[in-house]
Amino acid sequence: MAKLEIIQSQSKIADSKTPRTSALALPMSLASTVGSGFSAVGKAIAEIQKDIYALEDQNQVNELLPDVNSKIQKEYDKYLTSRDTDAPQKFEKDIGNKTFEQILKDANPTVKRLIYNKIAERKAVLIPKLASQITSNNIDQLSISIDNGFDAALTMMLSSDVSDKAVGAKTFETLLNNKVYEKYLGVEVWNDLKD
Repeated sequence: MAKLEIIQSQSKIADSKTPRTSALALPMSLASTVGSGFSAVGKAIAEIQKDIYALEDQNQVNELLPDVNSKIQKEYDKYLTSRDTDAPQKFEKDIGNKTFEQILKDANPTVKRLIYNKIAERKAVLIPKLASQITSNNIDQLSISIDNGFDAALTMMLSSDVSDKAVGAKTFETLLNNKVYEKYLGVEVWNDLKD
Protein backbone atom coordinates (compact mmCIF):
# COMPACT_ATOMS: atom_id res chain seq x y z
CA MET A 1 0.00 0.00 0.00
CA ALA A 2 1.06 3.43 -0.77
CA LYS A 3 1.64 5.97 1.70
CA LEU A 4 0.77 9.62 1.10
CA GLU A 5 2.93 12.01 2.94
CA ILE A 6 2.42 15.86 3.05
CA ILE A 7 5.61 17.69 3.53
CA GLN A 8 5.46 21.12 4.91
CA SER A 9 7.31 23.66 2.73
CA GLN A 10 10.25 25.35 4.28
CA SER A 11 10.17 28.43 1.95
CA LYS A 12 8.92 31.68 3.20
CA ILE A 13 6.41 33.99 1.51
CA ALA A 14 8.26 36.89 -0.09
CA ASP A 15 7.53 40.31 1.32
CA SER A 16 6.15 42.92 -1.11
CA LYS A 17 8.71 45.31 -2.55
CA THR A 18 6.11 48.12 -2.81
CA PRO A 19 7.16 51.00 -0.62
CA ARG A 20 4.84 52.22 1.99
CA THR A 21 2.56 55.01 0.87
CA SER A 22 3.64 57.16 3.77
CA ALA A 23 7.16 57.16 2.31
CA LEU A 24 5.82 58.45 -1.06
CA ALA A 25 3.94 61.40 0.42
CA LEU A 26 5.47 64.84 -0.03
CA PRO A 27 6.04 66.90 3.02
CA MET A 28 3.36 69.59 3.33
CA SER A 29 5.80 72.48 2.81
CA LEU A 30 7.15 70.91 -0.39
CA ALA A 31 3.61 70.30 -1.66
CA SER A 32 2.74 73.97 -1.01
CA THR A 33 5.86 75.11 -2.83
CA VAL A 34 5.13 72.90 -5.84
CA GLY A 35 1.51 74.05 -5.88
CA SER A 36 2.46 77.73 -5.75
CA GLY A 37 4.98 77.10 -8.54
CA PHE A 38 2.27 75.64 -10.78
CA SER A 39 0.03 78.57 -9.86
CA ALA A 40 2.76 81.10 -10.72
CA VAL A 41 3.35 79.45 -14.09
CA GLY A 42 -0.39 79.56 -14.80
CA LYS A 43 -0.56 83.24 -13.89
CA ALA A 44 2.48 84.04 -16.03
CA ILE A 45 0.90 82.28 -19.01
CA ALA A 46 -2.35 84.19 -18.42
CA GLU A 47 -0.44 87.51 -18.29
CA ILE A 48 1.43 86.68 -21.49
CA GLN A 49 -1.86 85.82 -23.19
CA LYS A 50 -3.39 89.07 -21.95
CA ASP A 51 -0.42 91.03 -23.36
CA ILE A 52 -0.76 89.23 -26.69
CA TYR A 53 -4.46 90.15 -26.88
CA ALA A 54 -3.61 93.78 -26.04
CA LEU A 55 -0.97 93.84 -28.79
CA GLU A 56 -3.41 92.37 -31.30
CA ASP A 57 -6.02 94.95 -30.34
CA GLN A 58 -3.51 97.80 -30.63
CA ASN A 59 -2.37 96.52 -34.04
CA GLN A 60 -5.98 96.50 -35.22
CA VAL A 61 -6.49 100.03 -33.86
CA ASN A 62 -3.39 101.17 -35.75
CA GLU A 63 -4.75 99.61 -38.95
CA LEU A 64 -8.17 101.28 -38.62
CA LEU A 65 -7.04 104.69 -37.36
CA PRO A 66 -5.95 106.12 -40.76
CA ASP A 67 -9.43 105.49 -42.20
CA VAL A 68 -11.06 106.99 -39.12
CA ASN A 69 -8.81 110.07 -39.19
CA SER A 70 -9.41 110.50 -42.91
CA LYS A 71 -13.18 110.47 -42.35
CA ILE A 72 -12.87 113.01 -39.51
CA GLN A 73 -10.66 115.30 -41.61
CA LYS A 74 -13.07 115.12 -44.55
CA GLU A 75 -15.96 116.21 -42.33
CA TYR A 76 -13.83 118.93 -40.72
CA ASP A 77 -12.77 120.34 -44.09
CA LYS A 78 -16.43 120.55 -45.11
CA TYR A 79 -17.03 123.23 -42.46
CA LEU A 80 -13.67 124.98 -42.53
CA THR A 81 -14.75 127.94 -44.69
CA SER A 82 -18.26 128.14 -43.29
CA ARG A 83 -19.71 131.11 -41.43
CA ASP A 84 -22.52 129.02 -39.94
CA THR A 85 -22.34 129.38 -36.16
CA ASP A 86 -23.98 125.95 -35.80
CA ALA A 87 -21.16 124.29 -37.78
CA PRO A 88 -19.31 122.95 -34.69
CA GLN A 89 -22.47 121.16 -33.50
CA LYS A 90 -23.13 119.83 -37.01
CA PHE A 91 -19.53 118.64 -37.25
CA GLU A 92 -19.83 116.86 -33.90
CA LYS A 93 -22.98 115.12 -35.10
CA ASP A 94 -21.32 114.20 -38.42
CA ILE A 95 -18.52 112.37 -36.63
CA GLY A 96 -20.73 110.54 -34.15
CA ASN A 97 -20.03 106.87 -33.40
CA LYS A 98 -22.60 105.66 -35.96
CA THR A 99 -20.58 107.30 -38.73
CA PHE A 100 -17.78 104.80 -38.18
CA GLU A 101 -19.86 101.59 -37.99
CA GLN A 102 -18.83 100.50 -41.49
CA ILE A 103 -15.13 101.00 -40.75
CA LEU A 104 -15.44 99.14 -37.42
CA LYS A 105 -17.77 96.35 -38.57
CA ASP A 106 -15.16 93.59 -38.04
CA ALA A 107 -13.56 95.05 -34.92
CA ASN A 108 -13.97 93.47 -31.50
CA PRO A 109 -15.54 95.48 -28.65
CA THR A 110 -12.16 96.44 -27.17
CA VAL A 111 -10.92 97.83 -30.49
CA LYS A 112 -14.19 99.72 -30.97
CA ARG A 113 -13.85 101.24 -27.51
CA LEU A 114 -10.26 102.30 -28.21
CA ILE A 115 -11.24 103.84 -31.57
CA TYR A 116 -14.19 105.68 -30.02
CA ASN A 117 -11.79 107.08 -27.41
CA LYS A 118 -9.51 108.32 -30.22
CA ILE A 119 -12.52 109.92 -31.93
CA ALA A 120 -13.46 111.66 -28.68
CA GLU A 121 -9.90 112.98 -28.36
CA ARG A 122 -10.05 114.37 -31.92
CA LYS A 123 -13.44 115.96 -31.21
CA ALA A 124 -12.02 117.65 -28.13
CA VAL A 125 -9.31 119.25 -30.28
CA LEU A 126 -11.20 119.98 -33.49
CA ILE A 127 -14.53 121.36 -32.24
CA PRO A 128 -13.01 124.38 -30.42
CA LYS A 129 -10.63 124.88 -33.34
CA LEU A 130 -13.57 124.87 -35.77
CA ALA A 131 -15.54 127.29 -33.57
CA SER A 132 -12.56 129.64 -33.62
CA GLN A 133 -12.30 129.34 -37.41
CA ILE A 134 -16.02 130.06 -37.85
CA THR A 135 -15.65 133.17 -35.69
CA SER A 136 -12.66 134.26 -37.74
CA ASN A 137 -14.60 133.66 -40.97
CA ASN A 138 -17.47 135.81 -39.68
CA ILE A 139 -15.11 138.59 -38.61
CA ASP A 140 -13.42 138.49 -42.02
CA GLN A 141 -16.81 138.75 -43.70
CA LEU A 142 -17.75 141.61 -41.38
CA SER A 143 -14.55 143.39 -42.32
CA ILE A 144 -15.35 142.96 -46.01
CA SER A 145 -18.90 144.22 -45.43
CA ILE A 146 -17.64 147.26 -43.55
CA ASP A 147 -15.07 147.94 -46.26
CA ASN A 148 -17.84 147.73 -48.87
CA GLY A 149 -19.99 150.04 -46.71
CA PHE A 150 -17.19 152.63 -46.62
CA ASP A 151 -16.71 152.31 -50.39
CA ALA A 152 -20.43 152.80 -51.01
CA ALA A 153 -20.54 155.84 -48.68
CA LEU A 154 -17.51 157.41 -50.41
CA THR A 155 -19.04 156.78 -53.82
CA MET A 156 -22.22 158.49 -52.73
CA MET A 157 -20.25 161.41 -51.27
CA LEU A 158 -18.53 161.92 -54.63
CA SER A 159 -21.85 161.94 -56.46
CA SER A 160 -23.00 165.09 -58.21
CA ASP A 161 -26.41 164.74 -56.57
CA VAL A 162 -26.58 166.73 -53.34
CA SER A 163 -28.96 164.30 -51.64
CA ASP A 164 -26.63 161.38 -52.45
CA LYS A 165 -23.72 163.39 -51.00
CA ALA A 166 -25.69 164.00 -47.79
CA VAL A 167 -26.68 160.33 -47.45
CA GLY A 168 -23.10 159.25 -48.20
CA ALA A 169 -21.66 161.66 -45.61
CA LYS A 170 -24.16 160.49 -42.97
CA THR A 171 -23.44 156.81 -43.76
CA PHE A 172 -19.71 157.45 -43.62
CA GLU A 173 -20.01 159.19 -40.24
CA THR A 174 -22.21 156.39 -38.88
CA LEU A 175 -19.65 153.80 -39.97
CA LEU A 176 -16.78 155.74 -38.38
CA ASN A 177 -18.55 155.99 -35.03
CA ASN A 178 -19.82 152.41 -34.87
CA LYS A 179 -18.41 150.95 -31.63
CA VAL A 180 -19.82 147.49 -32.37
CA TYR A 181 -17.57 147.15 -35.41
CA GLU A 182 -14.61 148.39 -33.39
CA LYS A 183 -15.33 145.80 -30.70
CA TYR A 184 -15.50 142.87 -33.13
CA LEU A 185 -12.57 143.86 -35.29
CA GLY A 186 -10.31 145.14 -32.52
CA VAL A 187 -9.07 148.70 -32.14
CA GLU A 188 -5.97 148.24 -34.30
CA VAL A 189 -7.81 146.64 -37.23
CA TRP A 190 -10.62 149.15 -36.90
CA ASN A 191 -8.25 152.11 -37.01
CA ASP A 192 -6.45 150.65 -40.05
CA LEU A 193 -9.80 150.16 -41.79
CA LYS A 194 -10.94 153.72 -41.00
CA ASP A 195 -7.70 155.16 -42.34
